[in-house]
Amino acid sequence: MARNNADIERTATRVKQLVVGPSRFAKDSPDFGTRPDRVGAIIYVPPSSTKNALEIRTLTQPLSSSVLLASIDQLGNVTGSGVKEVIVSIPLTAANLKALVGTPITLVAALGANTFIEVFSAVLFYVFGTVQYTGGHTNGFNVFVKNSAGMAMFSLDSTQIASATGSKVFPLVPGNGGGLSDTNANAVNQGIILQGATTDLATGDGTAFLHIGYRIHASNA
Repeated sequence: MARNNADIERTATRVKQLVVGPSRFAKDSPDFGTRPDRVGAIIYVPPSSTKNALEIRTLTQPLSSSVLLASIDQLGNVTGSGVKEVIVSIPLTAANLKALVGTPITLVAALGANTFIEVFSAVLFYVFGTVQYTGGHTNGFNVFVKNSAGMAMFSLDSTQIASATGSKVFPLVPGNGGGLSDTNANAVNQGIILQGATTDLATGDGTAFLHIGYRIHASNA
């Protein structure tokens, strides 16, 4: 038997789901679920969830036919409208920090055909050890797409780390004067790396955590 609009609202209340938007719908609406002025939204934990995810869906009849607008997993990562946002923390050892010119670090591996990774945030949390670093370069740390010839999304003057005598937070700045566009071949289905420029840090023993936020786009190409 078909469920009416009131049944959907009662079900949402019974399982502690949050309904937003119009609280009442015209019972004689043959186009319920297609007209923007007749459709609310529902926020809930789906019964099949294994990751404590929250979903935001249109409140359509039946609910199983609703449209997924966005979801949020237990780490706060958001997926919606074909774009997923992720924030990760990458540990960097002293050996990593002193070898970035010749030994780049993969921050995010390539994610497959027709995907483009857009880094929108990068912050380095430096943990001072017992010995201060020397060396470094004004564009010492760079977040590249694919390799050092690719798009430079963020950079950090690593001489600031060399001058640090204690633990510090270093937000990376967008770009480094390099190209901020590239061909599909060099940008789509490519990973994200951290690489040094010209002069590595030396001597010190501090470590770091690089927090990056990135969006996964369908390239449509």
